[in-house]
Amino acid sequence: MKRIKRHGRGLQIEGKRVYIRFDSKQKPERLSDEKKVEIGIELGSDQPNADEVSSAMNSIFLRPTESISEIVPEYSRDYFDKLEGRSRSASANDESRHFFKVGGEVSPPVVVKNVGARFSKEARQARYQGIVTLTLLVDASGEARDLQITSPLGMGLDEKAVEAVSSWKFQPAMKNGGPVPVQIAVQVDFHIY
Repeated sequence: MKRIKRHGRGLQIEGKRVYIRFDSKQKPERLSDEKKVEIGIELGSDQPNADEVSSAMNSIFLRPTESISEIVPEYSRDYFDKLEGRSRSASANDESRHFFKVGGEVSPPVVVKNVGARFSKEARQARYQGIVTLTLLVDASGEARDLQITSPLGMGLDEKAVEAVSSWKFQPAMKNGGPVPVQIAVQVDFHIY
């Protein structure tokens, strides 16, 4: 944050945009660019007290006692929980936790429709590249579900990888002649040639 101003019922916050990218050891690092970001908040009254201002700020910014995994998209939560040394409770969609492992009597799924991932504007401008690894469940109908980032890149590329892979279609894994759900890992390569 660079500046916070209050005028009337509004709170104006100015600062620089911050990006997260991940180093070769998968540790996040913060980067910022020169783009100015402005956030406007309407407060409840013309003369807000400290509690109203604090409440408004807490609705936008993470407090020291909060985990980033509480605010990131579902597909990134396992990664940030692991990074923070927290264990995750079972998903609300608990049936997605029941799957077969590829090998032995279980054949792997085969991609039949593969949509390529596109670069984010920020990553292209920074000439940032690498590989995003994620796990997913390929269900018995060949749909990609329950995607989780396991090796992120940041700068919008994780989102682009999830967007692309979630639209992939598979010939499902097979066991004893019937389709079965399996969990697999895929890598999405982002390189500028």
